[in-house]
Amino acid sequence: MTDLEKKVLEQIEKRGLVPRPYAYFLARRSVFWTLAVVSVVLGAISVAVIIYGALDYLVADRISADEIPFDDVFENLPFVWLAILVLFMVSALFGVHKTKRAYRYRVSGVVAGVVLISAILGASLQYFDVGRHVHQYLNAHVAAYERLVRSKEDRWSAPETGRLGGRVLAVGTARTLTLRDFRGKEWTVDFAAAKVTLSEPLLDEGIVAIRGVKTGPSAFRATAIEEWD
Repeated sequence: MTDLEKKVLEQIEKRGLVPRPYAYFLARRSVFWTLAVVSVVLGAISVAVIIYGALDYLVADRISADEIPFDDVFENLPFVWLAILVLFMVSALFGVHKTKRAYRYRVSGVVAGVVLISAILGASLQYFDVGRHVHQYLNAHVAAYERLVRSKEDRWSAPETGRLGGRVLAVGTARTLTLRDFRGKEWTVDFAAAKVTLSEPLLDEGIVAIRGVKTGPSAFRATAIEEWD
């Protein structure tokens, strides 16, 4: 036995090293692959919410495809989800590179693959309205969330620019209604000349989106009343 071999054996005995079973390495790889897959799925959810945010802005303002104001759309994107998307992309990259034979993959190739898969899966999720459901759930149950995104409620709390949204509290006989907006303020809305496109009566509809003109501190004249969703 050579001196090197003796030293190696001495170190093994001194440190109490023992061979690890194959199940350990299999479990370790499984953990990192799970991390990668979960990160891609969560990244896809982020993409779905980003798509929802952009489409919701365009639909709310009735903007056609040939006149999209990209600067305004960019301003109204939920940037918190862009940051979350980047975080999950990094997490997925870390997971992949900790798996067996990861050295064969170029970083740029892995990043491109993760982004592509997340984008395709995110678009598919948004087809089933996942982005809207995630956004609305967080907006209703996470107090900090509404401060991180410019929500649909924010855009419909702008009576000075002709948009007023909220819950209908009462309907008068002279085609007026009382509405509580998303900030808790009550408005008297004249909808005598408004085009009403609702599937339910005003009181049953609950939350509505109203277009029109502000005529006083708490008065609004409607030109159109639409379903909130």
